[in-house]
Amino acid sequence: GLKDPEKYFECILPLAELSDKTGITMSFENVFFNSVNHPDFIKKLRSRFGETVKFTFDIKQANKGGSDPYFVCEAMGSNVVNFHVNDYDADHICLLPGNGSVDHGRIIKTLLSNGYKGPALIEVYRDNFKSDEEISRSILYLKEVVSQLF
Repeated sequence: GLKDPEKYFECILPLAELSDKTGITMSFENVFFNSVNHPDFIKKLRSRFGETVKFTFDIKQANKGGSDPYFVCEAMGSNVVNFHVNDYDADHICLLPGNGSVDHGRIIKTLLSNGYKGPALIEVYRDNFKSDEEISRSILYLKEVVSQLF
C-alpha cells in the first residue's frame, strides 16, 4: 500500500473534479499490485471522494494481491460500476466462474445489496478455457447462482 495516501489523493483530486464537472466516471480497478486492492485504502478513498470515486471490482485481482475478495467487495460498497467475475482455487490464480472455490453467491449478494446494477463481465485469461462450451457452462453456472438469490 501507499505510505502516504494523502499525496495520492492530491494527485487524483484534479481528475475527480474534472470527472464531476464533465459527467465522466472515474473508476479504479483493484489490480493486484496497487493500493486500491486493500480494503482499508478503499475505505479512505471513498471517505475522501464520496460518490465521485467508483470502482471496478475484480475477484482474481483481489486474490492475486493477497486480499480477501469478499472484504474488497464490501469496502467498495455502493461505488462499484463494473464487475469482473472469475474464479480461482489453491492451484490456479484464474479460472472460469464455477471452476474454483469462490462463493459467487456471497459476492453477488453483496453487490446487489449495495445497489449494483452494472455488468458482470467474465474476465479470464486465454489459457483458462479451451472451448466456447466451457464459457457457456460458466454463464449457466452464474445464472443459477443468481436465481438462487431470489
